[in-house]
Amino acid sequence: MKAEVQSAINVQINSEFSAWYQYLAMAAFYTASAAGLLLLPRSVVRAGARDARVLADIAAGLRYVRSQRRLRLMLLLFVSVIMIGYPHVTVLPGLLEHGLGRDAHGVSTLFGVAAVGALAASLWVARFADSSHALRIYTGMALLFGVSLVGLALAPSYAGALVAMFAIGVGSGGFQSLNAAVIVRETDTAFFGRVTSLSTLAFAGFGLMGLPIGLVADALGERAALGIMGGAVLAIALWLGAKLRVTDVA
Repeated sequence: MKAEVQSAINVQINSEFSAWYQYLAMAAFYTASAAGLLLLPRSVVRAGARDARVLADIAAGLRYVRSQRRLRLMLLLFVSVIMIGYPHVTVLPGLLEHGLGRDAHGVSTLFGVAAVGALAASLWVARFADSSHALRIYTGMALLFGVSLVGLALAPSYAGALVAMFAIGVGSGGFQSLNAAVIVRETDTAFFGRVTSLSTLAFAGFGLMGLPIGLVADALGERAALGIMGGAVLAIALWLGAKLRVTDVA
């Protein structure tokens, strides 16, 4: 018994040290990223910007987006996909334990596989940022994200879940990477900051969606929750993608 207790203590200590190193690595990456911003040329502040009130700027940004139908559809697509699809991370530990018979600690492997897929997709789609195909690829990545979530919900084994997570990383990573490019191309220079700020609100929204998604998973199971998320992302991407193609033709 004493040996078992000591073993459990050692596992806990190793887990805590592992988490500490992970947070340290994340801090280093964020620091390097922030330091890289110093290499950018200084921004040119528009006349009267310092005198403007925050709420007035937000209202002006919303009015601008409302007046630009194509831009409005792009923002709606991005915010909807992020808010509905990204909370899949909250149900992965439960899926491992209840659906795949694995320890919840294995979720880090799933995240790692998704990260590899996201990095590969980001490097690939970067070349299309200024292409006429950017919007089509952008929508396609959203569709892949939705299909992959459904695939994860149906994964019969841990190996199948790993494949689905790689595809999820590709779809979500490519979608997020192209977002700035397709939105900035539709935005007047004076509104770059305000429109970008509106798009980043999606990440705050996806955090709030964790609670209702968790409740769905508790009531129906993790697979059902993932299936609902994937189906919703697919429906939204198909609907708004079709509307964007109409504006493209027009």
